[in-house]
Amino acid sequence: MNEIIGLPAIVSARYRIVIDKNLRNLFNIPETGSVLVRVTRNRLQIFPASRLVGGAVQKSISIGRFNLPMEWVRRNGVEIGSHVFLIATDDCILVCPSVKKQKIEGKEKK
Repeated sequence: MNEIIGLPAIVSARYRIVIDKNLRNLFNIPETGSVLVRVTRNRLQIFPASRLVGGAVQKSISIGRFNLPMEWVRRNGVEIGSHVFLIATDDCILVCPSVKKQKIEGKEKK
């Protein structure tokens, strides 16, 4: 398999995604308001703003839309029109980039 499996979210103009209503409701994240985001190398963790989360920063969500952090976008090669995947965990929504296979000197690399 070539990709992480989760709920796909299309990356639109301004590197924005829509966080599915059912996922937002699962974590009591409002349609418009604030969330906490912890950025790691290859994923974002989105928490409700009411939680205390070390290393997280407050970001806005508007009509369910969320702007991806540009540094994370560049590091992970996320492009407008591509997909990221939303995965529900016990305490947050993970946002993971699509994983594409690349050929490097005759070997496949993920």
